[in-house]
Amino acid sequence: MNKVCTGVRIRVALTQTADGKPVTENDLRNDNRMKTQEKPPLRVLRSADLLAQAREVVIEHDGERYLLRCTSKGKLILTK
Repeated sequence: MNKVCTGVRIRVALTQTADGKPVTENDLRNDNRMKTQEKPPLRVLRSADLLAQAREVVIEHDGERYLLRCTSKGKLILTK
């Protein structure tokens, strides 16, 4: 099972092209693999929608259960 929660960015330093020539700055600028891809917008969930008038809700993640609780001061606490 794959567990992915955060993105990882890896940068590779290329020193030679496939034909053995040294890589230039121009090569790197023109290489589509080095261009940053746009990320989709984050989904926004309102706490009121998650809690639905309750003070606590159970969230299942990767086979584990977590408790999301709203305190009397309006703070959110997530515990396992």
